Amino acid sequence: MSKNREIVETMWRLLETNRLDRLEEVFAGDGVVRMPGQPELRGLDTIRGALGAYFEAFPDMKHEVVGTVESGDTIAVQLRVRGTHKGPMRTPKGTLPPSGKPLDLESCDVVRVHDGKIVAWQGYYDNVAMMTAVGAI
Repeated sequence: MSKNREIVETMWRLLETNRLDRLEEVFAGDGVVRMPGQPELRGLDTIRGALGAYFEAFPDMKHEVVGTVESGDTIAVQLRVRGTHKGPMRTPKGTLPPSGKPLDLESCDVVRVHDGKIVAWQGYYDNVAMMTAVGAI
């Protein structure tokens, strides 16, 4: 497994075990995260808060890597993300109460690493499919 893949796997493990207090192990202090329908997240505290909100909404969230492609300091990770909407889901348009519905989402994350830390994480997934899965649409 490549060093970049190890860093991405560590980030997912921290999210899935709600150990975001250790996020600085894999993210640069000025790291950036971009996801569909969300404002840009910059800096550890902002990223930690947003990822914590995902864990709160989907505390049983698990990922499965379907494939990866790497070039230099960048890795693209094709994922399948599953979980159950068991907690409130904070969105830019308000909070959705738990629906109890399952989530099964395909995603592709493009992650750039510099000096062993994530400096940019761009998630690509169908936000309409996610909102439909949890009953918001």
